[in-house]
Amino acid sequence: MVGLSRSTIYNLENAGTFPKKIRISQYVVRYRVRDIREWMRSLESTCKAKKDKEPAVLTERQQQRLIRLALKKVPKPPTKPLPYYKMRDVMKLTGFTHSQIYDGVRDGSFPNWKKTGWPAQQWDRGPVDA
Repeated sequence: MVGLSRSTIYNLENAGTFPKKIRISQYVVRYRVRDIREWMRSLESTCKAKKDKEPAVLTERQQQRLIRLALKKVPKPPTKPLPYYKMRDVMKLTGFTHSQIYDGVRDGSFPNWKKTGWPAQQWDRGPVDA
């Protein structure tokens, strides 16, 4: 949830800057989600309010990563499939090798590719799917 290694969390705990853990059994430890979120919010507010140095236990990079993770709530929208197939995709779909595909293009039994820049050949999805 916080993106920190165990050793960093232990260092923060020892410094008293991380929420307290709850020991469930001898080998099992848990943290309250509410406490972690509050800690992340306080980290964000102190970082925005003051442009001072972070606590000695956290590096600047770790601090920035925590803020990014705290603010990361919105899932990314699904990407649209590309309108073209690359050679490796055509090979996976058809089970043909390079030479079989090129032979099929040459004799007209397989759709021709579109030149999209050397050395990339890409095929329209429609004809290949058909």
